[in-house]
Amino acid sequence: MNQKIENLMKPRQESYRGVQPVKFLVWLIIIASIMLFGAVTSAIVVRSADGAWAKFAVPNQFYISTVIVLLSSLMIQLAYVNAKKDNLFYTKLFVGLSIILGVAFIGTNYSGWMELSNAGFALSNDMVGGQSASFFHFATYLHAAHVLLGLLFLLVTFIRIYQYKVHGKNLLMINISTTYWHFVDILWIYLFLFLILSR
Repeated sequence: MNQKIENLMKPRQESYRGVQPVKFLVWLIIIASIMLFGAVTSAIVVRSADGAWAKFAVPNQFYISTVIVLLSSLMIQLAYVNAKKDNLFYTKLFVGLSIILGVAFIGTNYSGWMELSNAGFALSNDMVGGQSASFFHFATYLHAAHVLLGLLFLLVTFIRIYQYKVHGKNLLMINISTTYWHFVDILWIYLFLFLILSR
């Protein structure tokens, strides 16, 4: 059995040269996302000067989401560190916790969106919430879509750990997942602070 595991953990010979294609694609997604959110935040700055910019209280759920984000970044980093050391039990544990925290982030944000909508600050309600609420909804929905993509990366990583395809000699998938997950987390911190200051 141990010999079988060792065989599964042997590094495969890659047929490409230069930049790893999947890693390159992920970095393209990150760069495109930075440009997209840059455009969104620029639009908020411009539209906030128009006057139809109502103030509203940000639900506590979004502050909780920020704590969840910080914890999830810690978990995936611990997973990566343990993968480098071939501590697969803890790698699975911390990737699993990252997935749970990612799902909790979406759930907490959903609860916050519902609270805003019930208070009259819905995505399409320009009469009560003004454009500020609409932009808040849109920007956080857009970020949630990026989190869902990150959860897909984490889920694939989690499955590959069980297949002994993530370990000290094959860190590609967990490297990609860690890089993207940290990006999504940093993006939330930036976006949330920006939205609080601009609402």
